[in-house]
Amino acid sequence: MLSYQKNPGGSYCIMDYELRIIVEKVAVSSQEVIKRDTITSYALQCPTSIVELGLRHAEQIALLEQVQNRVLAE
Repeated sequence: MLSYQKNPGGSYCIMDYELRIIVEKVAVSSQEVIKRDTITSYALQCPTSIVELGLRHAEQIALLEQVQNRVLAE
C-alpha cells in the first residue's frame, strides 16, 4: 500500500517500503538457506527532522543484542 507523507516544505513523499534485518544460517557448499530469522523490520518514513534519521543508541544496542543472541544460539 502506498503511503503519502507531506514534508515540512509542503512537498509530498511516497513511501512504499520497509527495511528488514534478517539473519540467515547458510550451508557454505550449496548456499542453501538452512534457517532464516527476521530480527526486526522498520517502515520507511520520510524524516521531518534530523532526529528521525538513523537509529538511536538504545535501538542500536537492542539490535546488536538480538543478532548476538542468534549467533550464540548456534
